[in-house]
Amino acid sequence: MIVQRQRYDWRIRDRSFTLGSRTLIMGVVSLENEGEGKRIDPGLVLDKARELERQGADLIELHAGPIYIGSRPLSADEELRKLVPVLRKLRHNLDTPVSINTYNAATAERAVELGVQIINDVSGLAFDAKLAGVINQSNVGLILTHLRGTPDTWKRLPALPDLVATIGRDMVSSLARARRAGIDRRRIVIDPGLELGKRGLENFRVLTQLDRLGQLQQPILVSPSRKRFMTESVRASDAEWTLAAAALSTIAIYGGAHIVRVHEVEAVAQAAKAADRVFELEN
Repeated sequence: MIVQRQRYDWRIRDRSFTLGSRTLIMGVVSLENEGEGKRIDPGLVLDKARELERQGADLIELHAGPIYIGSRPLSADEELRKLVPVLRKLRHNLDTPVSINTYNAATAERAVELGVQIINDVSGLAFDAKLAGVINQSNVGLILTHLRGTPDTWKRLPALPDLVATIGRDMVSSLARARRAGIDRRRIVIDPGLELGKRGLENFRVLTQLDRLGQLQQPILVSPSRKRFMTESVRASDAEWTLAAAALSTIAIYGGAHIVRVHEVEAVAQAAKAADRVFELEN
């Protein structure tokens, strides 16, 4: 079933995006393989961001690394060591709005000073009590991502009789935390968090029931890229990853997603453009 997307005006700092008329593409620039003796070259990151922009990215997200290293959460110092030089480079050289993926208030505060316009919080405002205040004061856009458990508990999590209902209830709690901090709902996008505490077929269930999250009356982002459940092997070729991302992005779009967050921008942008034509027929 193809869900007719609701339209929203997403406000991020000094800009706004109309969501629902076409699918927005968030291109991911990963920094997580840097560090440990390797020096991040901000110029190369800028080149990559510009290339994703050329391929069709409406937004750029910098991914500093995994949310946990072993059983330990990634610290703000570790994130900022990678992000600050890059953000200084991007600040006056990239027109596309920049997002960072963090749940640390200190990281978000410094990133906002360096021009970041969107904070993607994988914890749904549950990990750092100060983060909501930083976001409220800065008026940046906020992506509330659903996380079930933590990486060190994922293997022990029991199956749920209705995973999407649980995601919905947890998202209601995240939205309530945002409202208590004064964050305008027009600044918020929700993400069901594929593979973040969901295993195997559970992720496909989230995608095929994505329309149920539309009841929350918030725009939806889905990140169907480079996830282990997408292919039969984690050693899949680049072509397999790309085709899987394009296919799952299309499913997400037809389920009501307004934004897809991917590494494979060029292919997914073309798939999204074709998928959006169906909504034109519906109008």
